[in-house]
Amino acid sequence: MSAESRAKVWTDFRDAIAQRSYVFKLDLSRQGLKSLEETVGQLNKVESCNLSHNDLTALPDQFFELSRRPPSTPSARDPESARALSHDWHAELTSLDISNNHFERLPPLLTTLLDLKHLNIRGNSIPNAREQVGSWAQFRCRSTRLRAGLSRAHKCDPLNFALPRATAGGEAQGAARL
Repeated sequence: MSAESRAKVWTDFRDAIAQRSYVFKLDLSRQGLKSLEETVGQLNKVESCNLSHNDLTALPDQFFELSRRPPSTPSARDPESARALSHDWHAELTSLDISNNHFERLPPLLTTLLDLKHLNIRGNSIPNAREQVGSWAQFRCRSTRLRAGLSRAHKCDPLNFALPRATAGGEAQGAARL
């Protein structure tokens, strides 16, 4: 896949669904959307999603299918397995902009987006937004620490999501920015 096709920003939902294997950046901002179609979960390679400046109050559960991981890593000696799994690959959503909508709370399934690095919720009516984001950030730290195989002794900064990198022996080495 060319760098040009990875850089394309898709702004039409129907076109994006029709070409879902090539959609890495989705920008549905300023389209007056009141809801997202459930088929959004079919966009399994989206890494960046901009839904800002709409009339959204919630995201469908299918939206969070954008964070699914591949079922397993294929063997280098088994090209058929690799080809079959390439169709099941789900890129990790790393950037989500839901600013300037009508959300009154953070989506509960937000915690499933484990690789989310950028979240913009400004301009919504989320009471106690700072506390809700803090809870989400603490969850991210705990789950990231578990995925990295680190103990509770390794501290995680919930605002920066930095953790020490684990070595093969399980010891901490440096800091990995997640």
